Amino acid sequence: MIAIVVDSTVYMTRREAHLYGVSIVPSIYNNKYDKYIDDIKDDSIYDEIFPTTKQPDVKSFYNTFRELGKRGYDILCLTISSKMSGTYNSACVAANHIKSVNICVVDSRVTGGGMFMLVKKARMMADRNIALNDIANEIIRMRDNIVLRYTVDELNIMKNSKRVSYIRQSAVSMLNLKPVFSCDKGAILMEDPARNGYDLIRRLTAGIPSETDYIIIHYIIHNQLVEDVRKYLTAKYTRALIQLRKLGPVIGINTGSSICAVVWYEE
Repeated sequence: MIAIVVDSTVYMTRREAHLYGVSIVPSIYNNKYDKYIDDIKDDSIYDEIFPTTKQPDVKSFYNTFRELGKRGYDILCLTISSKMSGTYNSACVAANHIKSVNICVVDSRVTGGGMFMLVKKARMMADRNIALNDIANEIIRMRDNIVLRYTVDELNIMKNSKRVSYIRQSAVSMLNLKPVFSCDKGAILMEDPARNGYDLIRRLTAGIPSETDYIIIHYIIHNQLVEDVRKYLTAKYTRALIQLRKLGPVIGINTGSSICAVVWYEE
């Protein structure tokens, strides 16, 4: 039997965690646990002056691994990109302290919907009785084929969280353009900015293969851009499942509540 452990930036509901056999190790924001997305009802956190976040600690992973090991599980642990957080390191340290349990810790090199796609793949393989190491190897192969792009309304929050340089921020602000970011092997890169409207939507969705059957749109506040992206993708990719998935505080505090992201998988 294989159990899947993830950190809470996957942003799953309680029902999804149960369906996919997932144990979630929570991150922390303003001394509150960030675990299931359907437990987060109040978006006022983004209005606070100095909100804080904290990655899961070694003890949290250790306790989760030990409990699952006692129940006879092998464990696949997927974490947010190690270039965005120290969560991967915490999970590795915890796993190294438990010698009696077969544990594979994998840096997903993504977050949010990208991690969710990896969870679904891992569970499908586990249900077919594929060995833990083979599942981990497939997840490692798959992770860099997940594309994540996003935009925000303004860059001060990302600047303060060390996500973007002051020079690039100034250029975007002065030209009244919208920033576009992508995730490349776990690192957040700033692409050429876009104009508002169709140009922004085109940039966020550029390169989605015509045969794609699953696309995730992430948001915190369901604004007009999120709805315009949904309508655009629904019209263009008629065979694909277009899923809206809300992000939570640990991501939002570092990007701002205006984030609109698009995630898909390509071979």
